[in-house]
Amino acid sequence: MEELEKEGKVVKILAFIPKAKKTDVYKYPYFSEKDLKASGKWDKKEVVEFKNEEFDYLLSLDKELNKYSKNILATCRAKCRVGQANEGVNEYFEMMINHDDEDFGSLLRQVHHYIKNIRNE
Repeated sequence: MEELEKEGKVVKILAFIPKAKKTDVYKYPYFSEKDLKASGKWDKKEVVEFKNEEFDYLLSLDKELNKYSKNILATCRAKCRVGQANEGVNEYFEMMINHDDEDFGSLLRQVHHYIKNIRNE
């Protein structure tokens, strides 16, 4: 993320924290399963703002998507959604990366490499 910020890119993070309590404090804005109502509407301001942001790229670092992340990916306004290649999630991404390593830093470097190459062509 620091590399992207050094290039002048604005980086925003939204994390999924299962079973988070309203009193919990985290470094980044987050959402939990409690924030999605039965109607499919999000009850948390941070999620609504994130979904409405017009990102050039939305990067999902989740190895497996849950229904909450799928909801955000399916309804976000990003121009290009990027995530890890897995079966059954093709419809959520315009770009998928084969990545078997558990290291998020390694995944980010790989995503950054491909995005940078696409921009330069």
